[in-house]
Amino acid sequence: MTLTEARQHLDKVKVNPNAQFIHQDFVDESRRIAGDDAAHGKLEEALARLLLEGDELEMMGAADALMAIPVRGGELATIVAALVSLPPPRRDAAMRVLGVHRTDLPKKALDDLDALFMAHPREFLRLALAVLPDAENPRLKALWKALLSVATASDDVEELSLVARAAAASNHLPELLKSAFKSKSPEVLREVAQRTTLGDRILLPLNIEGMDVVLEKSIAACGDPAALAGLVQKAVRAGVVAPLPRWLKQKDPALLQAAAAGAGPDERRWLEGPLRKN
Repeated sequence: MTLTEARQHLDKVKVNPNAQFIHQDFVDESRRIAGDDAAHGKLEEALARLLLEGDELEMMGAADALMAIPVRGGELATIVAALVSLPPPRRDAAMRVLGVHRTDLPKKALDDLDALFMAHPREFLRLALAVLPDAENPRLKALWKALLSVATASDDVEELSLVARAAAASNHLPELLKSAFKSKSPEVLREVAQRTTLGDRILLPLNIEGMDVVLEKSIAACGDPAALAGLVQKAVRAGVVAPLPRWLKQKDPALLQAAAAGAGPDERRWLEGPLRKN
């Protein structure tokens, strides 16, 4: 199926092209034709073509749809075969799809992903979520070594978050904490714990205070308007907003007013909250 043919086929499926979730029509169609193998195969093929060759919006919609519907091994193998030639954003979308459908991957495709990840673990880091969770030795040992090489070399929060998720999914999180993560800064690990929702599973074994505790102490000690605005911004981005009114209520109104004046709109409403009550 060519890209043009894929677009034509999917245009027949679309009910509301302006829908908020652009993949929903495809998911609904998948349910409608669930018993028709030929029709569903054509839907999968069209979505896979958009994932691999469509424009950015088509790629995102196709990836979301493919993650939400059953996809057979043949189409997954097609995605695997194209993976090495895809540019980073499209490659990331394709790896997300493969991670969701890892248990449906044909053995050869899984072997190819193993080889790709072990040869280029940092470039294809998201594949760890596809190849590690169900791996057994000796395959697991080689894959774990590749993942650990990224964990050791990187201080990037996004990369370390993927490493932590893959380690947790393969029941290797304690081993990761005792090795590569032991040398990482508490600040980085707090971000990883927050982003992965692994939280205390990362922080407690390493005796690291949680983001909420650190923010509470930092806000209590802060006397600089710009710094206070920065701390509130950090709390908002981390989703630690429930205790903000209580923390900020203890601050001097003049400090809050000065911080609000230089803050962005999301932070300003938290900084101005206690002022409206005073």
